[in-house]
Amino acid sequence: MLMTIGLVRKFKQSILTLFQIIWQARLHFCVLPPCRVCGGVTSICSGYGRKFLECECCGLIFTDDYPEIAATRGMGMIGSWGGADVGGEREDFLVRMLAEVVNAEAFLLYGVGSTLAFPVLLSEKFDVCGCDVSSDVIAYRQAEFGSERFFHVNELQSRSKKYDAVIACEVFEHFHDPVKWVGIIVGRLTDGGTVCGTTNFYPGGTIEDNQKVGYMSINQHVAYWSEHSMARLMELFGMTLITFEMVCPGSIKPDLKFNDLFPNKRVFFASSDKNVIKRLQAIKDQSPVLQLDTSDYYHQAYREVR
Repeated sequence: MLMTIGLVRKFKQSILTLFQIIWQARLHFCVLPPCRVCGGVTSICSGYGRKFLECECCGLIFTDDYPEIAATRGMGMIGSWGGADVGGEREDFLVRMLAEVVNAEAFLLYGVGSTLAFPVLLSEKFDVCGCDVSSDVIAYRQAEFGSERFFHVNELQSRSKKYDAVIACEVFEHFHDPVKWVGIIVGRLTDGGTVCGTTNFYPGGTIEDNQKVGYMSINQHVAYWSEHSMARLMELFGMTLITFEMVCPGSIKPDLKFNDLFPNKRVFFASSDKNVIKRLQAIKDQSPVLQLDTSDYYHQAYREVR
């Protein structure tokens, strides 16, 4: 059994290596593809032994060395957060914040970060749905809450329900085709709804950093955003972007999983509703750093669930 698992892993790694070789060859011997957000001219840049393209106009950095067919299989139960019974600090905070600040009522948690937060929010009667690419996560949640509350991301476009907010924490760096997927997300928003989440913003300069786990050293991370590139993406859908620094896990206190600082970690919000942006800007003027997991209420609620 162990030998079979080992052979499967070696086969998968060989396929991934082949994709990386093809991608690098394409960059060196073919015309470079345009930026996937603004269509701008791109140039080759390197980091962590990988080859990327960087847009000379908006600053988006992207790669195809990790194939989308592999990304659509997801990361199993482990995901970004360590399993189904940990994580969700960011989603929990953002649901409560948007419910209070912009009167959002219906929420979609997009991605594996919707782990422990999902049942906690449902138990408190929040109107929350979740979606993911991982068949393991989907089966786990559907067994408890049904297919109307949790489903595959590919089903999102065909569903009739709309949401006041879609929360996608640590997801945008996995998008091979960001315009396509953000378009689907925006299509499921109510009028003036909000898209928000977290990711590491790229400020320019070298891709590599001195973090224990470099952000773009993770194979599944295929898009590295600057504030400018994400703003350009949201503009395509008539939305305005606003960003915050974040406390923990992220830029001020060490990340809970890697016990490391990610100084460029940001919380982002985008909406076409000027009043929503105005309210968020007022909050940012008072506190540009969001206290994502510092409330006593959050910790008490999660201790009780665990």
